[in-house]
Amino acid sequence: MTDFIKKNSIAFRISREMAIDYGMVEPTPEEAAKRDAEMAVWRRKQRDDRAAFLVAIEALRGKGGATQVIFDLHSPNLTDRYTVTCPGDDYSGYDGEPPEWPCPTIVALAEHHDIALPSHTMPGAEYED
Repeated sequence: MTDFIKKNSIAFRISREMAIDYGMVEPTPEEAAKRDAEMAVWRRKQRDDRAAFLVAIEALRGKGGATQVIFDLHSPNLTDRYTVTCPGDDYSGYDGEPPEWPCPTIVALAEHHDIALPSHTMPGAEYED
């Protein structure tokens, strides 16, 4: 019976950065300092982007009429820690998950009212001051 069993092995390369990410190796002091500096820049950008989204949210809230009704339906939960999702969009299926905010409806409302939104999804409350 064992004559038909053949062992296979697979080897693949990973970068040193990936090995550090997964705790497979310890970073050198220089690598750690570089990674810390890059993380500080990224967190600052997340904080600034979240602030820009909060300004846009306030601008949309004040529009009234149909915009207000639609915005209320698609208004984000600002206490979401990392990923802000849209509670107003329908989603379904076994793996259904709410879309990240701003959803296409909010993007269309903002464009209609000439309100600037950052070009990606809103960072969570983790990135507020």
